[in-house]
Amino acid sequence: MHSYAIALLLAALSTGADSPLPRLEPLREVEAQFVQGPRVVFRAWRARSNLLVSVDGQTLYFCENGPDGLVLKDVNLSTGTVRVRAKVNNAYYKAVAVPGDPDHLLLGEVASWSNPAFRLSVLSLKTGIERALDLGDRGGDGSIFPSPSGRYVVTGINYGCHTGDRDCFAEDLAVICLETGRQEYHYKVPTAVTRSLETFQEDGRNVEVPRTAPLNVSVAWAEEDSLVLSPDATSGFEEVVLQRNRAGAWKQSKVTPRRLRESQVSALTPGTRSLSLTRSADAAPVRLDPTVLFSAGPGRLSAHPLGDRVVILKEAPDKDGWERIEAVPLSWREPAASK
Repeated sequence: MHSYAIALLLAALSTGADSPLPRLEPLREVEAQFVQGPRVVFRAWRARSNLLVSVDGQTLYFCENGPDGLVLKDVNLSTGTVRVRAKVNNAYYKAVAVPGDPDHLLLGEVASWSNPAFRLSVLSLKTGIERALDLGDRGGDGSIFPSPSGRYVVTGINYGCHTGDRDCFAEDLAVICLETGRQEYHYKVPTAVTRSLETFQEDGRNVEVPRTAPLNVSVAWAEEDSLVLSPDATSGFEEVVLQRNRAGAWKQSKVTPRRLRESQVSALTPGTRSLSLTRSADAAPVRLDPTVLFSAGPGRLSAHPLGDRVVILKEAPDKDGWERIEAVPLSWREPAASK
């Protein structure tokens, strides 16, 4: 439903037989621009959340619903050691860092078809205690957009279906305060109604059925926790800029704040064997051969940018419900140019 300014794209990787890890060699006749850290290998149960790399690049977190029960695990990216960090209350399939707060994580369910996500929690890594956030009686879509300060989060709420168990989406976006767990602002997601020609299997009749779909709304945070909500440019709906006043109310602002710029943009090139890392939107990509980073064999790649570093992960099926995961940290040799 929502677009995100920085996307991590997944790519298929297919290579030959297993081989030892060789040194890093870039493609396209570019000198190596990275310092490669140690590769670590560990296993995770297939029923789990995304893999979340800590801001300092030293630890990887994920929630798991497997032989150890409902747990949050962490992995030391220097040694590959896996341990249970905390017991969790639900089967969470999304983990997001809280900006500026390395001691807490946002954990959430993911909506699927007509099943809304009813749980979004803040977990303390120090105490293992969860605090539930208010998603309302109808649940949400499972999206998580934390503010730069780590004080607020935007998520879709009032999840509902409009054609039986189809056309299911969150009808509103809510700003939730992480300290109180309460909703502070609602934004009504604009929708469009179309008609779809469908055939009834009983008698073969073709009938036009109204279909309701949400318009794409980009969610972006800017300086001083200003929230920018941008409906699709062709929709006719105007962009909304929200700022929180001293009374705790979110009000529209006519001043467009300066949006935050990622110091590093990393993307994976789908459909090829090369890994394309781009440090910034206007920089030429550096293309690497994944076979020089990981063991051979099929797998799924993801890139996790961390300023002047990036952690590359490869996930591959293993035996008996497990997955084999490899992690390789890379550091740019030259610091990013300041702007």
